Amino acid sequence: MIAASPPPPPGAPDPGGKTGAAMALVNRLLDYMKTPWQAATIILLVVILGLGWGAWSERTVLVHALVAKPHGPLVLKSDLTPYLDGLINQTTADLASVWRVDFATNTQSYASSSKRGGGVWPPGDGQLPALTETSNMQTVVKLMNGQTVCHGTDFNTGNLLLRRLAADGYTWLCIEPVPPGINDMALAVAYLAWKQQPDAANEAAARSALVVAADRMVLRGKP
Repeated sequence: MIAASPPPPPGAPDPGGKTGAAMALVNRLLDYMKTPWQAATIILLVVILGLGWGAWSERTVLVHALVAKPHGPLVLKSDLTPYLDGLINQTTADLASVWRVDFATNTQSYASSSKRGGGVWPPGDGQLPALTETSNMQTVVKLMNGQTVCHGTDFNTGNLLLRRLAADGYTWLCIEPVPPGINDMALAVAYLAWKQQPDAANEAAARSALVVAADRMVLRGKP
């Protein structure tokens, strides 16, 4: 009779158990983080989990964010004014704005804007945290999944950008990652804001126009 192998001593790795599975996952993550955008994706996921929002119902979104592959080098176009002016002309929104995002430094910085009737918002350069402890993680994950998010500016009173919009009389907004979709790392976030909440038809039209404009704001290199 062949004697059974003795159990591993306390504290020793168990290749066939939970420890082995955890080590395999760590090794896969290290292999995955070969480029800056891939590392940034992992960092963002760690931030989300660290803030305490990792609902099992959103597991598919997180998997997509982890395994997504880029189409090629992406660059935000230097002149965004034509796209923002186009959004103002095509929709009922009172403000169209783009803020660059940098997850490595956790910042979003003002890039460009267009207001109905002329002017810009905010009146000057601005920089805010991209994510904070009060960020709504469900909204963040929806944006990572390529969904356009629309809600009132009072949706999250801890969000500094929403608070500034609300203070200036904007009550409703739609948000879109730039570029849209889940296969690229976001370079920026585009916002449409209204003084009064639009009806369903005008909001739907604005969503469609925002997705198209966000895609056109990016220059794509070859894979």
